[in-house]
Amino acid sequence: MNHSPNDSLGNNRQDIYATESLGVLNTLPPEILTDIIIRLDIPSLAIFRRVNRCAMATVDSIPQYHEVYHYYPNVLRAIVRREARHFDLETLWRTLYKTRCFTCGCEDLTYYIYLITCIRVCWACFTRNKSLLPMTEKHACMATGRSRKELEQLPHIRGVFRKYGNDGKLSFEQLTLWDRRAVLSIQKAEPTREKRDYRANDPRRLMAFEFAGRVPRR
Repeated sequence: MNHSPNDSLGNNRQDIYATESLGVLNTLPPEILTDIIIRLDIPSLAIFRRVNRCAMATVDSIPQYHEVYHYYPNVLRAIVRREARHFDLETLWRTLYKTRCFTCGCEDLTYYIYLITCIRVCWACFTRNKSLLPMTEKHACMATGRSRKELEQLPHIRGVFRKYGNDGKLSFEQLTLWDRRAVLSIQKAEPTREKRDYRANDPRRLMAFEFAGRVPRR
């Protein structure tokens, strides 16, 4: 299986069908088709883009996708690999053009995107803000009294296999992490005590962020 950097976006795949049609989607006016596509979450967009060459060309022709891919292919790939499905292309595009930190409002060193809910944050919030430290499945279930299946509706991401683990330890399992603020908003039980917060180098925190310098002014 190909695990090259471009693979998650379908750019290195040799099995893209050469079909030059989108089927019934071809009957839609271009502006409506574009509006539909930019409202897809990024993993779904990546799947649609790999349907055939016509789908790839259609997605690549959309200005928002073109700009995001041109400036931040690393962000797109991180979102696809972590299966972050709780925001769409339009939201990502708008977030990348923001200059202020979502949590503190500052404009200094706002070079990071929180992948679970798609917000731009500064270095200080990235490294120290406890609300941006994702919760593991164990603690999310205990805090809400809900099952993993019920928690699937809350913003979450999948861990990169064999790269991150629980409580700072490497794991051979694919960890799922939930947005802490979303979990606490439906919390029913007293939160269980978590092990030490490793701040900037906590694997949970590192997994949930991607570097994204500011887009050059248009």
